[in-house]
Amino acid sequence: METLLPTSRYIFQELNRLREIGGKDPDNPSIKRRFAGVKRILKWVSRRLVLADVRGSQRFLEELYANGVLAFDELPADVQYLVNTQKMARDVAGHLRAYLERLLRPRSTGDTTALLKCFRRVVPNLMEQGQLPVVLQIVQAVKKGAEKGLVPPDAETGADALQFIFKDRTRELELAYEKADETQRTSVEALLALLGTFGIETLCRVLSDSEDKGARKAAMAALVQKGDLAREWVLTTLEDPSQKWYLKRNALMLLRHIAKGDIDLARKLFSHTHARVRDEALNTLVALKTPDAERLSIKALDDADEKIRWRAVNALGELSPLTKESMDKLLNRMRAEFPEDKDLAARHLRKVAHLIRAVGSMRSFHEPEAAEASVLETALRAAGHKKGLLQRIRKSTVADDEAIVSAAVTALGAIGSDRSVEFLSKLAEGKTPQAEAAAKALEALRARLAGDMDQKT
Repeated sequence: METLLPTSRYIFQELNRLREIGGKDPDNPSIKRRFAGVKRILKWVSRRLVLADVRGSQRFLEELYANGVLAFDELPADVQYLVNTQKMARDVAGHLRAYLERLLRPRSTGDTTALLKCFRRVVPNLMEQGQLPVVLQIVQAVKKGAEKGLVPPDAETGADALQFIFKDRTRELELAYEKADETQRTSVEALLALLGTFGIETLCRVLSDSEDKGARKAAMAALVQKGDLAREWVLTTLEDPSQKWYLKRNALMLLRHIAKGDIDLARKLFSHTHARVRDEALNTLVALKTPDAERLSIKALDDADEKIRWRAVNALGELSPLTKESMDKLLNRMRAEFPEDKDLAARHLRKVAHLIRAVGSMRSFHEPEAAEASVLETALRAAGHKKGLLQRIRKSTVADDEAIVSAAVTALGAIGSDRSVEFLSKLAEGKTPQAEAAAKALEALRARLAGDMDQKT
């Protein structure tokens, strides 16, 4: 049944082709028979779609009605509703002025309610058809009417008429924003601006969920321009413990661009139960280079979520050179003795590998020799050396030990000096999993050292 709908679209294409041929040769009996046969097939398909309740069939059935294959009374009730909605949308667009005048000069409260229900029903169709100027005019009129007391609240529409019209329409607004060109996007932004907090939330969802880079960039620019309105939404969302995690994540993304001494809110969410919120809190603190960004990035190296641990590694690189206190803390943790318990040792080794990657990602150091020495010492110890260290480097077989050696190879290629050449050379010559990486790291190290020498001379 799931293949029936896409397959029937080819039949629909054939129907259109036959209609085109029949238009040129209307008396051809062969074309008439084939046309009637295809219509019978499509009617059979439509019955199967309705009986099986196949997802996505409503729009297809609408097409059958629009092309005269099915009569209106042959359509299921939900498709009849869609067809009528489409007719209503066309009528609103075609006679917009009359609808808006009726809204602003209502005959009765019931008349206003009926119009708001109509607008709520047709707005998704209008947006889907690219009729954004029509939607914008509707919103402007409703807002104007509400401000003048011409659109009073009632039991059916609630206190906020615009909220009523766009309730559960967030996804349609997101899609309209994503698909719009630059001119149309301006119309959507004007529409969202009139929707207040609801519009801010919609832009935030585009910012965090859209796969369209251009849409995300435009949404961020639009949100930043909202100024105090966006900031008010951000602060309210971050302070409210009942808000959904993804709204808090979105608010943190925006906070980075509009923060005015509100960083404590990001700090509080650094320990949030949801990993995506913790990750965004760390991103915000690092982006703003807060005084405690180093300390919290080091703390995040122990986070239960792997993505956050990797973000912490990159963060320390972005924040370098670290203070002596932070650097000493990192290097001491790196050089700490391995626990004797097997499980604790494995966990410790994984953390050490992250620490080495963090050091390797740093652009600069106050004491580069200390950083290099610690990475070398830790790598040699992980390889199982006590005496004759370099001679035994080929014998490391434990996966976690190898992870440390691999991390050290990459780090030394990025930050090492002449002191690291022997280690990388021996490793590159051996038959270990790290040999190829060591050779590349050695090449990068020598090229960097040669470049430094040229600069000095």
